[in-house]
Amino acid sequence: MAQILTKNLTKAQLERVARMYDTNNYAAAAMGLSCGNAFARACRREGVECPSDRTKRRKKESKYGTN
Repeated sequence: MAQILTKNLTKAQLERVARMYDTNNYAAAAMGLSCGNAFARACRREGVECPSDRTKRRKKESKYGTN
């Protein structure tokens, strides 16, 4: 069902919204999707770093650890 909702979203739209919002749930709400998982799947399909992946990457790269 999520693919039906997200197939009309462009990569540019996903990139912009992924940069603007801190969580997948907020980004999904901005795009009119039902949940953050649908937004994350759409990002993965288009090769865009979603907000949750960005947070994980930043924590991993941090010199202070993952806390």
